[in-house]
Amino acid sequence: MFDPVLTLAWAAAATTEIEIGTAVLVLPQYQPVALANTLGSLDVLSGGRLILGAAVGWSGREFEALGQDISNRGERMEEILDVLTACWYTDPASYHGVHYAFDDIRVRPQPVREVPIWIGGHGARAWRRAAERGHGFMALGRTSNEMADIAHELRSHQVDESFVVALRTGWDASDMSHARILEEFEAYPDAGVDHVIAAPWQPTFEGWCESVVALAELLALR
Repeated sequence: MFDPVLTLAWAAAATTEIEIGTAVLVLPQYQPVALANTLGSLDVLSGGRLILGAAVGWSGREFEALGQDISNRGERMEEILDVLTACWYTDPASYHGVHYAFDDIRVRPQPVREVPIWIGGHGARAWRRAAERGHGFMALGRTSNEMADIAHELRSHQVDESFVVALRTGWDASDMSHARILEEFEAYPDAGVDHVIAAPWQPTFEGWCESVVALAELLALR
């Protein structure tokens, strides 16, 4: 899989208006001050188009390879969200947590706008984190009936009408039934889904691009 930040920088340079985002960035695998600088730079270079999709991760082997403790990843993610907020919106920034601490540092550039944060994950803990800490929630591979229940649960705890419910799906116009894609395309909005992120499982970059173009052409007919 391509590095998400480098890939988004490439996408930002090739476009002018479309928003760019991660689906999702495993926050506990990153040093948060460095990440604040990297993502702040990306937002400025893209003209304020960044959306941060973020989650705690699940692969123990990844955390082990990085020399990190997977058991406290939820605690560290909460602190990382606080560190990003401190670095992006105060100057100089200070933070004192259990896992991260610093005083009076300047992290530049700061984002052009308040970066929308969509929390990803499964289950009540991720939903709570999204409702309390995020601007949206991102589910993975759910049916429209499942998404209807999730959207209802989230919005029962979130009064901000701008709160986003998103879904990452494996739509692949090269290998999937077009009828199924179109059926889901029609059903998800009624289930409370605001955005669908298509992530075709193609083994090559060329195949991935061809699938995305085919999907765009298919949905343009609706």
